[in-house]
Formats: sequence, structure tokens, C-alpha cells
Amino acid sequence: MVISDLLDRGRGLDLIERPAGESELGAPARDAAGTVIALVRGNEVLAASDPRATPLTRGDRLILVSSLDQSASQP
Repeated sequence: MVISDLLDRGRGLDLIERPAGESELGAPARDAAGTVIALVRGNEVLAASDPRATPLTRGDRLILVSSLDQSASQP
């Protein structure tokens, strides 16, 4: 059911990508707002639990699992 929600964009759950917010810089990726599953830094994708995903730096992009109503409230 979760996979089906992810495959049906705009309903249920979505994967979104957003830049790390100013207030999130310096903290671990897993502490950022939302359910962070990965971090894009340069050309590398890191799991949120990867020690290299700490601290978040300017230019980092976060990959999150989000519902439609959560997407609008991200920083």
C-alpha cells in the first residue's frame, strides 16, 4: 500500500526534494523538518542515517517522504 501511494503522485505519500533550510544547517539530516530519508550533497546521495550527513551544509538537498498536507508546511 505504501509503495502504491508513492507511485501515485499527488495522492497519499510523495517523495519530495527541497533545500536544507537556514535553521537546519549544522544539524544532522535526520533532525530536519519532515521525514528525511536521504540527502543529496554534490553528486552523492547519502542515507539520512549516514554519519557523513552530519552536519547539514549550505547547498544540501533533502529527500523526504511527505503527505500532500505536510508538503505545504515545510520550511
